[in-house]
Amino acid sequence: TMVVPPQEAPYTEVSAEIVEELRKLAQIPTDRAISLNLPNGAALEGRAVHIKSFDWYIASLVSVEAMQRPIDELMTRLGWIFTIALGIGLVLAYLFAHYLTRPLNRLTDYAIGLPNTDFAAVQRLDDHTLLPVERKDEIGRLARAFVFMENNLHENVRGLMQAISQRKRIESELDVAHGIQMDLVPKMFPAFPERAEIDL
Repeated sequence: TMVVPPQEAPYTEVSAEIVEELRKLAQIPTDRAISLNLPNGAALEGRAVHIKSFDWYIASLVSVEAMQRPIDELMTRLGWIFTIALGIGLVLAYLFAHYLTRPLNRLTDYAIGLPNTDFAAVQRLDDHTLLPVERKDEIGRLARAFVFMENNLHENVRGLMQAISQRKRIESELDVAHGIQMDLVPKMFPAFPERAEIDL
């Protein structure tokens, strides 16, 4: 039997009892590992194999702390990566939401102000510069639709005002003509009371 333990802790404290326990484990055809606790409190995990043709025992002991350390480092590294990715994702989500909501807020303010607009005014304020009409996405299309709607409302109201003014002019002319006609009609009724043959 030849046992060559590593020369660093905790392996320097491997006793003959541990070696015997590994030898017993090697006799059993199993994939099971044994857990060992050294006198200094270090936890080890061991596996052993018996090669019958050479009558060799191959055993390995690994410190549980040494096995756990890379896992802990990996979990810490993954935690930092997740935290950084989450932070970057939140910043990007905020910027994207701000990119979307700012023009929508401008459209909302513009739509709220439309009822207060004087569509009959000849000169009107061109406040379309507030709208994101230059965008190539759906928000830009919606802004251009708002501008188109307002322009059509201005044209329709101006046309309606012109039609109303023309109608008023015609009505006033008709009132004058009606007055002239009424002046020509006799004011007495019946017009010829002494003549029974005339009936109006």
